[in-house]
Amino acid sequence: MGISRQLVRDGFMIMRRFGMRHALGRARDLLRVKREERRRTALYDRIRPEGTIVREILGNRMTLDMSDRGIHRDLFLDGIREPAATRHLMSVLTPDDVVLDIGANIGYYVLMEAQRCRKVYAVEPVPRNVAVLTENVRLNGYDNVEIFSLAFGRAAGMETMYLSAKSNWHSFHPAPDTVGRLDIPVETVDAFLRGRECPTLVRMDVEGYEINIIDGMTETLPRIGRMFIELHADIMSLAETRRLLDTVRGAGFAPELIVKYDRPGMSRVLPDDYVDTIYEGDKGSYEIFFRKRPSP
Repeated sequence: MGISRQLVRDGFMIMRRFGMRHALGRARDLLRVKREERRRTALYDRIRPEGTIVREILGNRMTLDMSDRGIHRDLFLDGIREPAATRHLMSVLTPDDVVLDIGANIGYYVLMEAQRCRKVYAVEPVPRNVAVLTENVRLNGYDNVEIFSLAFGRAAGMETMYLSAKSNWHSFHPAPDTVGRLDIPVETVDAFLRGRECPTLVRMDVEGYEINIIDGMTETLPRIGRMFIELHADIMSLAETRRLLDTVRGAGFAPELIVKYDRPGMSRVLPDDYVDTIYEGDKGSYEIFFRKRPSP
C-alpha cells in the first residue's frame, strides 16, 4: 500500500472514530506540513550548500553533511530540531542525571545531554551515523559519553534495518524510500544495563520500533524516573500503540508534555489527557515526555 493510500485510509478511520471536524483538522495540518516541506526544499536548493560543514547548534559544534536532506539539512537551516521538546528536555536535565539515548543518530540530543548530565549512554545502530556521532562528541571534548553501535529490541538477535536517504529515517519497518538494508545486532535494554549504572532518563526515537524496546526493558522501567519517547502512532499498529501506553502507565508513568508537528513555527503542545485520544486511534508522530508519578 502506497503512502498516499495509507493516509486516505487513516483519514477515513479517524473520521469514523473522532468525527469530521477532527479529520478535517488533521488534513489541514498535513497539507501545511507538506507546503512547509516544499518551501524548505526550494530554499535549500537555492542555497545549494556542499560538502561537510561544522555549525554551532545550541552551544555545541556539529559536523553536518550537506548531501543529507534529513536532520543535517534541518540543522543547517534552523539550528534547532523539535523546538518544544528541546526546550523541555533542557529544562529538566540535571547534573546528576544519567541518560540512555536510544537512536542517538548524529548526536543532536546527546550533545545537550552531555553538556548538562553526569553520563550518557548513546546507542545508535547505523555505522555511518555512529561515525558522525563519534566525531561530534569528539569536537566538543565530552568525556562523559559512551557510544554503542547496536540496537535494542524485545530479545537478543539480528534484525534487518531498512536504510533511508535521510539519516534520521532508518527503520526496522520497510518503507517505500528504502535505499538499502543492513543486518543489525539487537539486545534488550535490561541485558545492556546489567553491570552498568541505571539511567534516570531514557530518550528514544526509533521510527516505530518503540514497543519492541519497551518489551525488552521490564526490569528497567521501575527504576527510571522519566522517559522522552517519539511515539510513531502512524507506523505502529493501534494494538502496539495501546500496549506501549498500557505498559508505560502500568509502570507508574504519566505524560508531562505532548507535542505534535514539533518543527520550527509549527509545534503544537497538546493537553496531557490527549494521550487518551492517541490511545483511541489518533494517528501521527508525537514527542511525549513521561514522568514517574509520586508514590502515594
